[in-house]
This record gives sequence, structure tokens and C-alpha cells, in this order.
Amino acid sequence: MLIGGDEALAAAIDGGAGWRADCLGDMPGGFRENWCHMYDVYSYRIAEADAADAWKHAPVSLE
Repeated sequence: MLIGGDEALAAAIDGGAGWRADCLGDMPGGFRENWCHMYDVYSYRIAEADAADAWKHAPVSLE
């Protein structure tokens, strides 16, 4: 499941799916000077969906 908003990621994780993140390594300055996926999206979405341990039972993929 692509990391995204709302309850879709949480439902996918509960169903046994893993997660996928785009743009691994886009540190600040890549898209905007004070914003990046790594700090401002991924950690928040993973915590929100309770998906931190998904790698133990399903694929986790980073682009």
C-alpha cells in the first residue's frame, strides 16, 4: 500500500499488507527548502496507521 492519507493505509496494514514509500532520501531542499517526505510525511503517516512493524509480516518498499 502506498503511504497516503486517511484510513486506507491503516486498513491495508490491518489486512496484512505492507507499505511503499516514494522519494526515499529527498532531504530538505529537494522539493521545498523547509519540507521533505522523509521528515514531514512518512514518519507521521506510518505512526498514524500503526504501520511501524509491518515489515515483520509484509513487504516494505522504498523507491
